[in-house]
Amino acid sequence: MKIKFPILILVFLLGMLNIRQAVASHLLGCDIAWKYMGQDTFLVSVTIYRDCNGVPMPDQPFTIYPCSNTNNGIYINTSKSEGMDITPLCKSSCSRCSDASCAFGSGIEQYIFTAKVNLKSINDTCCDFKIVWQACCRGNIVTTGSDGEQYYVEALVNRCAIPGDNSPVFKTQPVMLFNLNQCNTFSFACSDPDVNANGFHDSLVYLFDQPLQASGTPVTFISPYAYNHPLKYSGVSPNDPWSPNCLGFHLDSSNGDLMFKITKEDISPLNVLVQEWGKNDSDKPYLRGWTHREITFFPQATEPNHIPVLSGINGTDSFSANICAGDSTCFYIDATDVDVNDSVQVTPIMPPGLPNNTITIQSGVQHPRTTFCWKTSSTDAGKTFQFVMKAADNACPVNGRTSRTYLLHVNAIPEVSIAYASDACGNLEIKTKYLAGGPISQYVWTGDDRLSGNGTTIIHHYSKGGNYKYNLSYQNAGGCANSDTGTINIPTYLTLNVHPRDTLFCNPGTTNIDIQTNTSGGVGPFSYKWYSGNVLLPDSLANLSIPVTSYTTLIVFVTDAGGNKCTNWDTVKIKATPSSSPVKLIPPTNTIFCFNQQATFNGNASGGYPPNYSFSWKRNGEIVSGNQYSLQVNKPDTIYEYVTDGCSKDSTVIHVDVRQPLYIYWPPPDTVKICFSQKIGLKVAGSGGNPLQYKYTWDPGQETGDVIFIRPPSDMTFTVTLNDGCSPSVSKSIKIIVKPLPIVNFSVSQSNVLEGQQIQFHNFSSSGTFSWNFGDGTNSALDSPTHQYADTGSYDVTLTNTSSQGCIILKTIKNFIHVLPAYHLYIPNAFTPNADTLNDCFQPKGQAFKEYTLEIFSRYGNTIYKGNKCWDGTYKGDLVMEGMYIYHLSVTDINGQNHSYAGPFYLLIPNNY
Repeated sequence: MKIKFPILILVFLLGMLNIRQAVASHLLGCDIAWKYMGQDTFLVSVTIYRDCNGVPMPDQPFTIYPCSNTNNGIYINTSKSEGMDITPLCKSSCSRCSDASCAFGSGIEQYIFTAKVNLKSINDTCCDFKIVWQACCRGNIVTTGSDGEQYYVEALVNRCAIPGDNSPVFKTQPVMLFNLNQCNTFSFACSDPDVNANGFHDSLVYLFDQPLQASGTPVTFISPYAYNHPLKYSGVSPNDPWSPNCLGFHLDSSNGDLMFKITKEDISPLNVLVQEWGKNDSDKPYLRGWTHREITFFPQATEPNHIPVLSGINGTDSFSANICAGDSTCFYIDATDVDVNDSVQVTPIMPPGLPNNTITIQSGVQHPRTTFCWKTSSTDAGKTFQFVMKAADNACPVNGRTSRTYLLHVNAIPEVSIAYASDACGNLEIKTKYLAGGPISQYVWTGDDRLSGNGTTIIHHYSKGGNYKYNLSYQNAGGCANSDTGTINIPTYLTLNVHPRDTLFCNPGTTNIDIQTNTSGGVGPFSYKWYSGNVLLPDSLANLSIPVTSYTTLIVFVTDAGGNKCTNWDTVKIKATPSSSPVKLIPPTNTIFCFNQQATFNGNASGGYPPNYSFSWKRNGEIVSGNQYSLQVNKPDTIYEYVTDGCSKDSTVIHVDVRQPLYIYWPPPDTVKICFSQKIGLKVAGSGGNPLQYKYTWDPGQETGDVIFIRPPSDMTFTVTLNDGCSPSVSKSIKIIVKPLPIVNFSVSQSNVLEGQQIQFHNFSSSGTFSWNFGDGTNSALDSPTHQYADTGSYDVTLTNTSSQGCIILKTIKNFIHVLPAYHLYIPNAFTPNADTLNDCFQPKGQAFKEYTLEIFSRYGNTIYKGNKCWDGTYKGDLVMEGMYIYHLSVTDINGQNHSYAGPFYLLIPNNY
């Protein structure tokens, strides 16, 4: 546990709550809920949040208005729970709820007022009933305009809703102490047990709403404040983008997350409306009811404590995930705190009706991770599950707190049916029909006989009868996939085969090729068509004799005489290569590889007849055929490559060389010590492999480059990995030990002093070596020194604390010491009122006094002047006689001290006047 400094602003703000006693105010917040008990009976609960500096919580009824008519209300007496202290404090701190003399100046207490109400007995014709709780008054420390106004909170319950309506219930207690100048998030998320006949819960919508002082009468907000931005926030508009700089003032309407960064210490109300939407028998949405939660904001300055931060799912910025029904999923959520000495406690609030889930939580560490695993079921399809994560650090006296809402959308598995039809000629049409699972975004068909395609329908021709397998893979827009596999029988029909098959001629133009067909099945007689490429030949017989002149593809079509007129075809490729252009190998250009790299050589040649190229490879006496040859390179090697096109051949020798393994060099030591918030650069060097392709990756952080600059918040190990795209990667780890900064804080006996007055400085810092700079060119190394300033003026004071581990922190307070002139007074013993501007009137002179009263007496004791001006020697407008006079002087100095003086002086009149 730790103590955070300073929290003076927080104590001041919350201490001001004592002022509310003057108006008997005690109200900080309220929310309303109800539970359906059956037969038009509802258990209504009104939760009140009380300021423990205010008056005690009285018994308080609420009001029911049938048909939402606020002119005809019924008071409902309630049962009051015991007060529960919900002030967000550390365990060692007290609050004003338990101890009226507690040094911490505030406390928040929760009371729940309940009553069981039969709405039908109040009015059997109304469906809508408004529940209202109202009292006096809002606190007079509210700074945005509504101080002293009436407190009024309302909700709406539908008696006629089927099934019976239960209200949304807030999952978290309200947090009213928010952190100034930090990115705050707080969840207003609710649970709602209502489920319709299809198993779907009510949908909840969260909106900003006007705080009220009476029905239809909003409270006052002073411009520029308003109900949807009741505090001064970071940014220009409430709708400024939240990420990445925490701008705007946002309430997520889908999950109730409130996000803001407060920049001014105002105190203000905030009201959140929660609407519950259901679906009727026609599956159309309708508003079932609504409720409110109102709270009072208390921004607090908590420097140097920082609130914890909750990550999105799997450390991302996304707070929702899509899951397929029936799948198992695991994901994690990280909580981080930049304060080195903090530990963070994480609490999940899971939704009801979520079986088969496990949660693993790290607690009491600075960066805890929560892992969530869940096995969904088919009945979860189409539902969205909501849970809340809360995180709190152990700062004192006020914990840093945050909460976020996470949404899990369960998508249905898509389903289709498949139907197909084939004719007597090998033609097949396959169609799909959508059954369930949302719009399907992708279809992929594969199967025997080179079946392939996309879409809901495909058409394919099979060259002969038989049994053929097909596979369909498809997925919906939510990413959920399914597949179907089947076997299709194609009846035997007209079959055609040609002889010979594909043939090579090395010397075209010197001979003919004779092609014969073999036709079976079908109904004779058969008719034939021959094509050479795209050119129709004049031949129409079953057999063909044709001279070979160049490469070509012969295609023969046969059609039977049956009623379906089935047609089939076959092809013969005639390969011809001129002897004047023999095949020639093209050697590979890259023969240098990284250690243990998989090297692949592709056969490449020119000349001859390319379609008939045949490559082979020889290494260590072993011959392998194929267009590619691969090996694992770990030493220099030799490979012989061969090629032939059936008419000519060629060969070459490939000499394989290998690069050295990768290596990372890091100047020792492997452990580096730095002070908290210190920035450090880490630089490494690599060798071996392919230097032109070096890529350095650092973890954590995923930064690249041979040098990075970091400012780690705690002890961390950084690992750099070197990769060149081909060699086995290598890694090097460097441990950074972060030494804590000392604490520096000080005060002074008094900040307004006189010249030469001794000042005592008080040091509240942690142990260390101290250096004071008093702003006047002097210094001190004492723990709590005294000092005297020689000259008047305002001085900055700086205290530097160097810990035993060498970490330095300093604190400067601008214009901290104000040195005023020392009090000094001179009273002349004579003056000459002769209008020569020299010593023409009588008055005291000096410094460091605020005011004086001067009385002048004649030698006989008569008062001839009294005032605070310089006496010009006259009495009732005439100059008095030369001689001795008596003065009495009363002086107040700048410190409020009074001084009195009395004595004689002379009024002299020169001879020439």
